[in-house]
Parts: sequence; C-alpha cells; structure tokens
Amino acid sequence: MTTALSTKDKTRNFLLQIAKSVSDLAGREVTPERISTLILAEASDTKLYDIMETTDGRKSVANFFRLSTQLQLEPGKALGLLYMTPRRIKGTWQVLPIVGYKGLAELARRSGQIARINAQPFYSDDLTHGLLDISIEPPLIKHRWSPTPMDKTDKQLVGAYAVAELKDGSLIQVVLSREDIEDARRRSPTGDKSFSPWASDYSAMARKTAIRRLLMGGLVPLSTETRIAMDYAVDRPEVIDTTAREVSTKVVPAAIEMDPLSLAVEPDAPEQKEAPRAEAPRTDSAKPVQADQPPPQDDDQQDW
Repeated sequence: MTTALSTKDKTRNFLLQIAKSVSDLAGREVTPERISTLILAEASDTKLYDIMETTDGRKSVANFFRLSTQLQLEPGKALGLLYMTPRRIKGTWQVLPIVGYKGLAELARRSGQIARINAQPFYSDDLTHGLLDISIEPPLIKHRWSPTPMDKTDKQLVGAYAVAELKDGSLIQVVLSREDIEDARRRSPTGDKSFSPWASDYSAMARKTAIRRLLMGGLVPLSTETRIAMDYAVDRPEVIDTTAREVSTKVVPAAIEMDPLSLAVEPDAPEQKEAPRAEAPRTDSAKPVQADQPPPQDDDQQDW
C-alpha cells in the first residue's frame, strides 16, 4: 500500500527535480542544494505550500529557482538579494521574484569594472546641518556623518543618491528628489498597498530606485546578469504570467541574454493536430525541426 506524500515532502521532491535540471547553471557558491534549502526555510513566510498546490504556482517556483541559479543570488530576506514574494495572480498564489537593491549592487560589482557602488537616502536634517554636498559637474557627492541626533523618519526623507566609481577612477552618480522617488512609488502596481515594501521599508526602496536609475543610465558597464536582474527589480506581476504553459527541464547557458523566466517554460502544445500542410522545399542541409510532443495533462488535484 502506497502512502500519499505530504505537501512538504512533495515540495522537497519537486525542488530536487528542479535542482537537477539547473545543475549546468549552478555556481560553486550558490548551489542548487543551497537555493533549495533557503526556499524551504522561508516556506511559511512565502506561502510556498499554498503556491505549490496549483500548476501555475509550481511553474512560478521553478522559474524562481532557475532565476536564482542563473543570477547566483541567494534567495531570502536575510541577505536581501532576491526576494521570493507571494502574489495572487489570476486567482492563484504564485511567486514573484524581486531583486533587492543589494542584489543589484552585488551583480553590478561582478562586472569587474566597478570599484565601488553605493546608494543612500538623505533627510531634511542632512541639509539643515550642512552634511551633504552634491556637485553635478564634475560629479561629486560628500555625505558626512554627525553624532547629532537627526530625524530619519520616512516623512523627513527628501531624496536619495547612487554613485558608482569605475576602475579607471571615473565617477557616475544619480541624485533623486522626493518627487522622483514618489513617482517611482506611484508607478509600482503595489505602491499604495499596505503589504508593499514602499509601506514598510520606504528608505530601502528609495535607495533601490536610485541604484536602478544609475544602472539604467547607460554609463555604468553592466554584465548580462545585471541587465536581466533589472527586469525583476520592480513589483511587476505580469512578468510571471504562466497561464497555460508547461514547465520544461531544458537548461539554457547563463551566457545567453534572455528573459530568465522563459528558461522554464515553452509554448503550449496544440490540443488537436492541425490538418497537414504542404511542406516548403528545403535543401539537404536544412533538416526539419521535430516538434515537441504535447505534454501530459496536469490536473491540479492529482499528485504532482
């Protein structure tokens, strides 16, 4: 008699299968085994077991796993590099991968051309006490520390900056006003929600907005992984619209620049075979591409 596996056991087995499929993308430090352990460690906070109950939810978990492996960013709140964020999308719980500002900075440093990168918010008291000097041209930011107690509440935040120093000594910087930051918040689909990081961690989101603007400016050399991560540094549920798609175990080399979430999905196989079509003439060197076999039907209620 076979004993039905619990959701936790099935989730572990599922992550093990994904880990095997991404072994070619894995690095020496952030291994698939490490990623699997970190995903399970935050299962209660990320609604992982609820997400795993549906087909689209499992696809989103697989996509998140592949993204973490390809970018070589450890998931979880502890480091703040890559967040496994639960979101209801089209009626089902799914994983929305969000790269934190620390993850963007880490990836930018890996380009090998950046000696230093930093981002900080500044407050009304910084200006009142003369602690912040900003020169646009030549670019230079001097932000001094003071032992004087200052009001660093979100209401007193007046701006944020980000600066990158390249290996050749040149400086690239971005300075944002409070209105610039608020504009980014208003553009976020969850910017006005109570569960949004804009509500709980406004200063961190201000720093992240500044780093994104710095990296998007076109003056900082970026690695392929950084450019990919930029698409997942904002709360955009549409990037994981997995409706009617199937998980694939194909592995795409990390050096190829493409949407990393597409690594785990393939176009739908047709439910019915189309009528035969006349085949265009081809040379012997052009061999026909074999179409993938239609995947088996996946019922959310059956064991997965």
